[in-house]
Amino acid sequence: MIGRELPLRDYCAGLFVILVGAYAVWEASHYPFGSLQAIGSGFFPVMLGLLALPIGVAILWEAATRPAAPSGEADDEKVELRPILAVTGALLAFTLVIDRAGLAPAIFAAAVLASLAEREFRPVSVAVLAAGLAAICAAIFVYALKLPIQIFAW
Repeated sequence: MIGRELPLRDYCAGLFVILVGAYAVWEASHYPFGSLQAIGSGFFPVMLGLLALPIGVAILWEAATRPAAPSGEADDEKVELRPILAVTGALLAFTLVIDRAGLAPAIFAAAVLASLAEREFRPVSVAVLAAGLAAICAAIFVYALKLPIQIFAW
């Protein structure tokens, strides 16, 4: 290990995925699990949390077994703030818009804001993608699954 740069970012990512998975399992364990014939509200979050655990272990394993660059030759990747802010803004916009304006505007706003993570913004492509995504989500969640969500709430 002397003279090697450890992939600290990968170790942190693996540990983060493991912690989020473990927290999801712990938090969802308070909800009824149900059975495969009658799934309870805790089933899906527990399964996602259990799925996240081996993914986090795999990230850690890959970081530990990958040959690291010698000292001084580590990649000089800087953290880009644009994708982080764009995705965070998209999540916040979805959360704030869905109750006030409905599912379609919330999906549309989230897709447009998330597209700002890319350096090149193509407004026509983004608008077509956002409208199509809003229509597909409305078809799945409102019509197919019959969830009590308003498509437009204005």
